Amino acid sequence: MTSWPSSEGRPRPEQRTLAREALSRRQAITVQLADLETQHATIVDQEQKLTDTAQRLQVEVEAFRTKKETIKATYTALRRRRTSLNPSAGSRRRW
Repeated sequence: MTSWPSSEGRPRPEQRTLAREALSRRQAITVQLADLETQHATIVDQEQKLTDTAQRLQVEVEAFRTKKETIKATYTALRRRRTSLNPSAGSRRRW
């Protein structure tokens, strides 16, 4: 059984206390929500930056791999050429 304002038309003291507590909680929750929204926006921005960085680094890694394979192929070709021009050069090893 809920009783609203007393017979004089004013809320009872316990009702005023509950209303103040509810208002105080609502204000605290509103502040928390604003903080969480700010944190969320910051995290979304950081996620985008990390994604962009990861993509850029992936491109750099692929370019490095390509360059490495090119150097490796060039080295192998030069070594074979050297061996074909001077067959004894390929059998010597320098320790």
